[in-house]
Amino acid sequence: MHAISTILFDLGGVLLELDGLPIKDSWVDDPIPAEQNWLAWLRSPTVKEFETGQISEEEFVAGVVREFNLKIDEQMFREAFIRWPKSLFTGAAGLLEQLKPQYNLAFFSNTNRLHLPRLLHDLNLASYFNHTYASCEIGFFKPDVESFIYVANDMQVAPEHVLFIDDNQINVEGAVAAGMQGKRAVGLDEVKAVLAEFGLL
Repeated sequence: MHAISTILFDLGGVLLELDGLPIKDSWVDDPIPAEQNWLAWLRSPTVKEFETGQISEEEFVAGVVREFNLKIDEQMFREAFIRWPKSLFTGAAGLLEQLKPQYNLAFFSNTNRLHLPRLLHDLNLASYFNHTYASCEIGFFKPDVESFIYVANDMQVAPEHVLFIDDNQINVEGAVAAGMQGKRAVGLDEVKAVLAEFGLL
């Protein structure tokens, strides 16, 4: 196993609490179980286009309501979507502060213009990381293998020296296919367990 110099984090579900699943049970006639819910979201053409900066906020909102056949209107979805990222898990800031002197820290998040300013500034995430990668800014989207290659190249770090942590297994598989070390973790306790497993904590 290669020595790890860089820890690349996903945000939502890993360091940051989200307000439930992307598609809420009450929005659809047939609720989608958690894993399939996330897969449907990550595979949505509308979501990918918005979170790589290709379509407008209005096109995204209308597209999601139409694509998932939601029972709520566009304004209700938009308001709920803006509120989806809540706050850092208790202890996440302290963990990042503990790791930063020893490791190159970065995040790679599928995110968008509605969420990014709050993530970077209101939640002060920019201060905890050496590098920040938002899909809407770089034009690459997880779990695409080329997205992880782009991130490693931009950091000037060989992929095998990067540990990637995400709450979705499909994203972990994309990172591993790009040559990174990767592990799934949901919530801060699991993140700490992964870091301890790799001898980083």
